[in-house]
Amino acid sequence: MVVEHYDDTLPAPHIGIGLSLGGLLMARAQAQNPNLFDRLVLYNYFPNVLASFKKGMPRLFYRFVDSQFPPLLEKIASFYISKQAFLNWQVEHAKWTFGANRLNQLLATCRDFEELTLKTPTLVCLAKKDNYYDYTLGIDYFNSIQSHQKKLIIFDKSHFSSDLHCQNGAAYDTNDEIFDWLSKSL
Repeated sequence: MVVEHYDDTLPAPHIGIGLSLGGLLMARAQAQNPNLFDRLVLYNYFPNVLASFKKGMPRLFYRFVDSQFPPLLEKIASFYISKQAFLNWQVEHAKWTFGANRLNQLLATCRDFEELTLKTPTLVCLAKKDNYYDYTLGIDYFNSIQSHQKKLIIFDKSHFSSDLHCQNGAAYDTNDEIFDWLSKSL
């Protein structure tokens, strides 16, 4: 990682910021190497990728997402996904990200990217109307963080300018919250 490469030249504190799926990957990296960062910001932390796929699929597909689609049903599910604009974008983007060619191959790869527990001071930002997943999954993950210096911010229209994934159109709200938390926690 970049931080490990430059560890001797980068002044402390080391702050890791993971955006969307990068939040899941950042949390996993930190959980596997707890000395990587002094603080983490999980900006629209992305829970288990499989959970996000399920949000756009019919319930009858759920058990196959957790295991594997039989060949014919994989073709049917892939056809269904191709007709759902957002879900299709999400799955195709994930295929590209993880180097998968087929739906079952993608699901098998994503099963390896489970959530790992953190002990690092962490700011978790969630969007109440996230289009990728039920934001309560992010709350569950926040509750699993074993740090006294953790903070959860749920972006909703009653307190912020946006309630969508990555606070679309309201980055200034998020930036204010991130810098405020960092200044208080360091």
